[in-house]
Amino acid sequence: MSRIGRLPVTIPSGVDLKIDGQTVTVKGPKGQLARTFHPAIRIAREPGTPASSGAETPGSVKVTPGDESTKTRALHGLTRTLIANMVAGVTTGFTKDLEISGTGYRAVLAGKKLQLALGFSHPIEIDPPAGITFTRRSSRSRAWTRRSSARSPRRSARFASPTRTRRRA
Repeated sequence: MSRIGRLPVTIPSGVDLKIDGQTVTVKGPKGQLARTFHPAIRIAREPGTPASSGAETPGSVKVTPGDESTKTRALHGLTRTLIANMVAGVTTGFTKDLEISGTGYRAVLAGKKLQLALGFSHPIEIDPPAGITFTRRSSRSRAWTRRSSARSPRRSARFASPTRTRRRA
């Protein structure tokens, strides 16, 4: 059994988690996320203790493997981590920081677009994809925020590489 997979996922207050077969839907203050998981993994919700018995304990989600095959053991920890990331995404969200250093390099927010001056003959403009917002931290750093952690590495690489951005735009 996976060391990560056997840990329960705590559901904070203000988050509504529904399990419909293999589909998990999580609603929170930052939005809603849904995902369907492999049928070999069992997902069950464990209720918390009510407030009348002292301190209220939030509910949790327990993930268990259906059998002990290699594939199921690999999916066990992954499923638990994906559910934990869904809960974190709808409560606090995920943030990726970009720091620009170098003479003449700069980033400017123009409305919702991010304009990057990176030494090319023209500025690079990036429209934020659905669910991602750009913010300004200081004159040299920017951040983008999103609900889902699944898009983070791919989008970060795209934002950091202006030549790849130009080809795909």
